[in-house]
Amino acid sequence: SVERPGLTVVTVRQFLDYVFLDDDGVFVDNSVEADTAGGTAFLGIGEVTNDFLYMGKETQFNQVDQSNDVDGAYTLLVYTYWDGSSWSVLATAGQDDYTADGVLTFTAPGDWAKTTVNGVNAYWIRAQETSAVTTPVTLFSVGRTFTAALVENTDFKVAPGAADGVTTTKDGAIARIASGGQLEPGEEIKTSFTYVTFTSQTFGIAEQSIIEGSARFVNNPQSGRGTHWEMTFPRCQLNNNGAMDLDDTDFQTIP
Repeated sequence: SVERPGLTVVTVRQFLDYVFLDDDGVFVDNSVEADTAGGTAFLGIGEVTNDFLYMGKETQFNQVDQSNDVDGAYTLLVYTYWDGSSWSVLATAGQDDYTADGVLTFTAPGDWAKTTVNGVNAYWIRAQETSAVTTPVTLFSVGRTFTAALVENTDFKVAPGAADGVTTTKDGAIARIASGGQLEPGEEIKTSFTYVTFTSQTFGIAEQSIIEGSARFVNNPQSGRGTHWEMTFPRCQLNNNGAMDLDDTDFQTIP
């Protein structure tokens, strides 16, 4: 959670730690470029049998987003995963043939185990063309999933999959993310956020100081003693060690 009132945008996205092309035994590391939106395109799978596109992560995952520069045309792509002793066929769905941008999805296998590829130990899946390549795919990114369900705004309780505007405030914090199946248990994600900032102004008043900032007031009355309410002041003066009392027995008008 982020205990920072005044958050304006919170972005949550998935990623891959490693993207390697095994080009007939020669590995090309495209990990950084694969996690960059746009940028320089790189080759996916260029040849039959001898090329493997490895996609790996420190934690298990169940979908891979790809953005193409040039769409591919393949005859029989096969995906496999490491089951602890060998590469086994992985059933996939979604955009799994590189003919367009989209998201490849799969169910994380119960026997999926880490293995070492190009000196890196991780959870890997790999793609291989087993018949014929008409057009090799070139990719802008792999694994940078920016699905709408994983993006929410302001300091709300993030509920991916909810309709726009359906959120629940959580006392100035970002609550635990419920992914609706898009994230594997324990899967690592990347988060970023921005928040309203002001120029701090400090000046002495009776040996105390006041700074400019943002604040939220929350009223949680006892049962039968009024309505829960909260208000946010995006810009105000904060008194160091100050206090404010609310009497929930008084009549309160909430606009």
